[in-house]
Amino acid sequence: MFLGEDLLAWLVLAVGAAMAAGNGLALFRPPEQRSNDDDLAQAPVGRAVVYIVIGVVAAIWGLATLIA
Repeated sequence: MFLGEDLLAWLVLAVGAAMAAGNGLALFRPPEQRSNDDDLAQAPVGRAVVYIVIGVVAAIWGLATLIA
């Protein structure tokens, strides 16, 4: 089996870290120019913060599962 018994923990770690990093970058470094009129100038702050918190919790959970 690919990555052995810890595949789910690795996936939770990867998805959580990607969710936190992606939303953090969207919040702190918005795009310089919009590609069309439907794009927002800046990410919604409330939603981005909630997704960052969820991503950090998932990444910590996955890391703790791998360590334990």
